[in-house]
Amino acid sequence: PNEENVVQIYSEGFPDLFKVSLHELDQNAKSIDPTTSLIRGVISIFKSRGKKIGGFNAYITSDVLVGSGLSSSASIEVLLGKIISLLFNKDSVDSVELAIIGQEAENIFLGKPCGLMDQLACAYGGIVAIDFENPSKPDITALDYSFNNNGYQLLVIDTGGDHADLTDDYAAIPMEMKNVAEFFGEKNLRDLKREDFFREIPELTRTLGDRAVLRALHFFNEDERVVFMVDHLQQNRIEKYLDTVQKSGDSSYKYLQNVFTSKHVSAQKISLAIALTECFPDFKGAVRVHGGGFAGTIQVYLKLEVCKAYTDYMKHFFGPQSVTPLKIREKGAVTIL
Repeated sequence: PNEENVVQIYSEGFPDLFKVSLHELDQNAKSIDPTTSLIRGVISIFKSRGKKIGGFNAYITSDVLVGSGLSSSASIEVLLGKIISLLFNKDSVDSVELAIIGQEAENIFLGKPCGLMDQLACAYGGIVAIDFENPSKPDITALDYSFNNNGYQLLVIDTGGDHADLTDDYAAIPMEMKNVAEFFGEKNLRDLKREDFFREIPELTRTLGDRAVLRALHFFNEDERVVFMVDHLQQNRIEKYLDTVQKSGDSSYKYLQNVFTSKHVSAQKISLAIALTECFPDFKGAVRVHGGGFAGTIQVYLKLEVCKAYTDYMKHFFGPQSVTPLKIREKGAVTIL
């Protein structure tokens, strides 16, 4: 903590100091970069919720890939929230509220209509199944599972794309799904009956377009798949789980349509990475777009014995730093004393 009513953050690898005055927390205040906006946003949301804030200096190190779909924004939001909770609120802010504060900061101060999933996963830690029927009190089920112990490695492949100018693409997905729900007088697709949706598809395509219908169809199928995925892991049916992951990825590709942006149709690195993975001679597992998509990373589950060969194979196409094996943290945002 400092006594200067200013937050100063140095992040390893970034040349400049991020600095926010506690007297300038309005979202319309000028920010020169998204990180400064997020810092201002998290502090401001804490204050608006009646919590204590204060100035502090922080030094951050991270190996989260920036702008690649690996929740770098959610990571910094949750980390900042944990720092403020610890320094000024007796570490009393729980994981769910940390996540909600991060989401609100990103929605309001960056103008990105993100959901709550990334923030909650970062704050909570481990493998979790989340039901967002009540966004202020999501139902969280922790899953105790190790892919490595069952013969598989989870990897992400950084294809070199960046998410920075893709806000419109991300925003269109929930907007089109909500438009379908509103056609039926509902707020969310989860409130619709599948048979009612199918009955009205001809009218939906006329009024909202084909893509909105395809994305809604992805939602209905994906919502059902999650239940099966949780059950497969709980019952240690890894092959069935991976088969469902693959079907989910295929649906994202065909129906959700988030593997490349229509702004730059010639740039399709995610599509290329998926294709090259499926062409890998010893490929046994699952491959899909990772995160919000459109650019960034793919997610691969691969047999442990072929990881070295696959890593060398993909580095040839996407560079020496492109392949990252992942280990899922058992804990999320924690204080170490």
